[in-house]
Amino acid sequence: MARKLITAVILLFLNTLPSAGEVKFNTDSIIGALNHVVDRRDTYFTTHAWRIDSVKRVLAAIPADQLPMRTQLNHEIFNMYRSFQSDSARAVVERELALAEQTGDPELIVRARGDYIFSYLSAGAFPDALEIARNTSLDNVSDQAKGDFYFICQRLYSDISVAQCDNFNDKYARASHAYADSVIAVLPKDNYKAMYCMSFKTLDALKLQEKIDLFTGLMNRDDIDNNEKAMIASILGDYYNERSDEDGAVYYKALSGKLDIESAKRETTSLRFLANLMFQQGNYNLAHRYINVALEDAEFFNAPHRKAEIATVLPLIESHRFDSVNTERRALWWALGGVVLMLVVLIVGIIFYIRVARKLSASNRLIAQRSAELQEANESLEAANRNVQESNLELQNTLQKLSESVKIKDEYLGYSFYAHSEYIKKIEGLYKLVSRKLKTHQYDDLAMTLRESDLRKEKEVMLREFDTIFLRLFPTFIERYKSLFPAGETEDPAAQDNNGERQLSPEMRIFALIRLGINEISKIATFLNYSINTVNTYKTRAKNRSILPNDKFEEAIMEIRSIS
Repeated sequence: MARKLITAVILLFLNTLPSAGEVKFNTDSIIGALNHVVDRRDTYFTTHAWRIDSVKRVLAAIPADQLPMRTQLNHEIFNMYRSFQSDSARAVVERELALAEQTGDPELIVRARGDYIFSYLSAGAFPDALEIARNTSLDNVSDQAKGDFYFICQRLYSDISVAQCDNFNDKYARASHAYADSVIAVLPKDNYKAMYCMSFKTLDALKLQEKIDLFTGLMNRDDIDNNEKAMIASILGDYYNERSDEDGAVYYKALSGKLDIESAKRETTSLRFLANLMFQQGNYNLAHRYINVALEDAEFFNAPHRKAEIATVLPLIESHRFDSVNTERRALWWALGGVVLMLVVLIVGIIFYIRVARKLSASNRLIAQRSAELQEANESLEAANRNVQESNLELQNTLQKLSESVKIKDEYLGYSFYAHSEYIKKIEGLYKLVSRKLKTHQYDDLAMTLRESDLRKEKEVMLREFDTIFLRLFPTFIERYKSLFPAGETEDPAAQDNNGERQLSPEMRIFALIRLGINEISKIATFLNYSINTVNTYKTRAKNRSILPNDKFEEAIMEIRSIS
């Protein structure tokens, strides 16, 4: 009976909508609008941060005993952080839940726990979100509070079912549908969340065009904000892409990205999807721009699963953009050759003209006239030659900058390794000098030498700089390395230095060098100042602990990819 009622409501809603089959999309206009807000995205983010600070100042002025008001303000601050910065959102929701529990108000507690679920969901921490969802009581709360909580849980289980790649995805999909039923049961049928869940429940039974019509109608409702419109626009982009309508997919993904930026939202997927569409269309410059904006947002929000999604697309886009730059450079060389050729033709033409003029001169007056004309032509030629020389210099400078950029990228890491290895050799020379002074009893000189040197500190600095450079190139190396061992058998060897940066363990540094292509044991030992036996011991111990066969361990190390 419930399913029939839902279907009837959906069909009635569809009958009130105009068909979207004939819609023509102005993709140039929406791309232009998106580029405009991308140029101004720092302004949107700065304004959003200022608004957060304003609410925080209001919160600071509220007395500590005003628990409901402080809970409400923390809830508002969380909503401003929820899609902006995950770490800050987590800190705020912890305070919100603590205050809500102090009030003893079931409504405030359920709302706070729903916010907690959303914070874990956005960060990809599904097990933590499930734990809260399963242990939240909805006794003595209103239908609205229940509906809001069920809506969050529906989203949670839906995202898990999509992310799962095993036999449990059907289980989570069924749970998502069950929560959708719960939303429909407690909220009014014209409520946006209820309508969304109705559509979610019946989408499988609808044709693609009917799905598009349904979500187009949902987007035009007056009771949804820009965040919700951005989500619906992204869904419409997926449907148009499924229908192989590139214009529709580009339009709605661009619209979703524009709304996300205007809402200061940094937990997004639309720009990553749009970058892939631009890449498929051969627009590598826009693809490069959008994928880098998406990466900046993922890093700022601190969403590892989003960064992993971007890492699958970024190398392809960057590779084709590099090829495009090379093509443009070759075109510049051809253009320069054409200019030179035209100049030669011009000079030959002028010389031929002068010869003919001289041969046709009938008098000294005509000869003088032609001489004057020749002088003017020479001046024009000199001016043209200067212009060509200036253009040639500009082209050479441009090509030099392009070549320098490529060279820096290719040689930076190798140069860094060489410089640090040479420095170690110098330090070893210092120790040899100390030894000679000891043998010759030059104790005063020795004391002076030792005061001027700190080998251990310099070695630590060198290793810390190596760790920093390597982890910038391979930010997931530590996590991928740990995944090669049984769970619980290895603890995180990465430590925090004084600046809060991650460091590699001695064992990890050996395999980091192997990942960079340094396979000779003697070179590894020299760089790390280990004995060859020590390096072999570290390698053997790691392979023996690994879940992989010994002969497959280093292959797995080499498969760890850089996203830069």
